[in-house]
Amino acid sequence: MSKPVSGKKSGRSVPGGHRLLAYLGKGERAAAVVQALGRKKEAVESRRRVRKDGSLVVPPSAAKRLGLVPGSLADIRFDRGRLEVLPDIHSLARVYVEPTSRCGLSCRTCLRNTWNEPTGDMDPVVFDRLNAQGPHHVELGIAFVLLRRNLADLKDLDKLARTVGARRVSVSHVLPYSPEMEKEMLCLQTLTLDTFTAASGKTEINLPRLDVNNTTKEAMFSLLQGFENLSFMGNRLSVDARRCRFIHDRCTFVRWDEKVTPCAGLLHTHRTYLYGLERTISAYILGNIESGDLFDIWNSPEYARFREKVRDFDFSPCHVCGGCTMLEKNEEDCYGNTYPVCGGCLWAQGVIQCP
Repeated sequence: MSKPVSGKKSGRSVPGGHRLLAYLGKGERAAAVVQALGRKKEAVESRRRVRKDGSLVVPPSAAKRLGLVPGSLADIRFDRGRLEVLPDIHSLARVYVEPTSRCGLSCRTCLRNTWNEPTGDMDPVVFDRLNAQGPHHVELGIAFVLLRRNLADLKDLDKLARTVGARRVSVSHVLPYSPEMEKEMLCLQTLTLDTFTAASGKTEINLPRLDVNNTTKEAMFSLLQGFENLSFMGNRLSVDARRCRFIHDRCTFVRWDEKVTPCAGLLHTHRTYLYGLERTISAYILGNIESGDLFDIWNSPEYARFREKVRDFDFSPCHVCGGCTMLEKNEEDCYGNTYPVCGGCLWAQGVIQCP
């Protein structure tokens, strides 16, 4: 299979340890740090020779990870001298399973507080069947819900992770299910001003590595607050808002009652708030594995159309205006889209990150 794709992973370039040692010259501690940096240099995963027709062959291992098979459509992005091949969104890569919707805790930030539907447990036979369908990798992590009241705890997350042996920490804003909860959010300005999103036509500022201290904090704060096109050593800080990571990461969800949904936001019918307006988000069910195979549901025309629709993300920007009654439900928007519409989805705007 031939595709115009580079097999070299992008990453920072770190000189070899022994040459850096000669450069620094003195200090045993500095030498140890430099040697460690040298060992962490990212290796080239695969190097491929360009064919005479200008094409490159995708390594089989990379093609598998990207979900590329003969006939697949690969989205290719070219930016700043780099070529990025995006996975085929129609290849299933991850299944989230909800073994139970019951919980003995009463977390104030949990969306279950707004549910008005039965709760229950998945049939163990169904769970075992799903569990047997693919390889598994278990890794301990921490999900931290950010509120005004716990903002100061951010600085202690690394210590907490090391204490419990967590490999990573995912920080998410709260999904508000009450007007009071919405006031705890720290992203309303981000939503209205599209902070940390790329803005065409604006000046691009590329910074070097620099000290972060009292001397630089005022200048850094000003840059972070007002320049969307900010980068460090060519690595942009901006992100793609209006993008569903569940679609691009090729995920699906199976609820406790064996119903299949495309994302966390449409997993259960729930109530939430945006700009003080109450919203009712209806679950979107694409099938039931009791009466159908999971891969058949994934490959169904309806599910494929939904993935393509969300990939294009031509929904009205409800997260910006928030002024019309269409925001009250996810049934239609002012661009003419019909259920389910995703313009007001806070996962797609990069402010909700769980799970």
